[in-house]
Amino acid sequence: MGFQLLSFVFRVGGLIAASPPSTNLSPPTWTRKVYNMMIFALFVYRIVSLMKAREFFLTRERINLIEYNLTYWSTCAQNFYIMVVLNLYKHNKWVRLLECLKTSGELLQIPNNKKSKPFIIFFTTNLLHLTVNGGILYILSWARTNYLQEYFVIHFHIYLDFFNKCLSYVILQMITTRYKRLRRIILTNTKKSQIRPSFLKKVEYSVRFLKNTVDAYNDLFGWSVFFTIAFTILHIINAVTYLLFMPGSLNFFQQILIQLSLIFGILSSTIALLFAYDSVLKEFDKIVSVCLGIEHSCSATILEELKVKQFKNYVLKNSPKFTAASFFGVGRWTILSFFSIFVDFLIVVVQALSFQKSNLNVYLA
Repeated sequence: MGFQLLSFVFRVGGLIAASPPSTNLSPPTWTRKVYNMMIFALFVYRIVSLMKAREFFLTRERINLIEYNLTYWSTCAQNFYIMVVLNLYKHNKWVRLLECLKTSGELLQIPNNKKSKPFIIFFTTNLLHLTVNGGILYILSWARTNYLQEYFVIHFHIYLDFFNKCLSYVILQMITTRYKRLRRIILTNTKKSQIRPSFLKKVEYSVRFLKNTVDAYNDLFGWSVFFTIAFTILHIINAVTYLLFMPGSLNFFQQILIQLSLIFGILSSTIALLFAYDSVLKEFDKIVSVCLGIEHSCSATILEELKVKQFKNYVLKNSPKFTAASFFGVGRWTILSFFSIFVDFLIVVVQALSFQKSNLNVYLA
């Protein structure tokens, strides 16, 4: 997965203010800044209009008020970060990340083959997401008056969040490819009786360079993955509480089908992103295993054994770490963590809403 796909993703993202318009990065022009700011301002305006129209500020159920505010203001914060901060005011960090990817690709001699499979996967997943999201929007707008006018902004955010995850996934796969290539180079150039110090130095340099690439990625997408996880949890909670406590114009089966479709789309893409983080960490663990094998099989002089041990320690010191805005590490284990948060929060929400409903019934009686 090379720069051809990343360049294509950038061109698509530039249209919806979700990424720079090109991999040939240049400082954002004033027209680009105005374009992104206008889209974000329109998004905030529609969110506030939606909350007023649905009387989210006036609801007597405090737990719903907390849910609504957490969900909708977190979507505003996520959009502000993606449209304004990430794509207008982090130009130098984008330059650093792309330079790291290009230089590491040249250093490790990554073949620049033009493969159609990654393009087909990207196009198919986006088309499927847009079809499902658009179908849900059409069904609900047909069943509920003014739904399209009020809730289109939410469906736009759902796709923006999905696209941002696709962009992250593409970059993570490029990093994974580089770690795979480094592991193969180590396996090819190391033998039991031949450990060249000059080669070990080259590997150390490559490991350090890839660690810098991961750090550059964290600088850009740390807050993004934090908002993505938060949006996933909050959307699932809202969908479940809506099904349990909010009557709608559709029958219960239709509501379940629609909410499950939305939950599946958001949750599956978030899980795929977390597994992409984990794939990078797994490839590094394989490199560590190869380095341990070199140390155990080394039967050279004491000086060479010492160099191999120092080499192993240096590799371990430069292990990649992905974080959500430096709050917590992300990887496959994060799935269990946010499911635990979701279950705990859902229990509180259900209990609070049930208590409010019972109190209301007593008051009316």
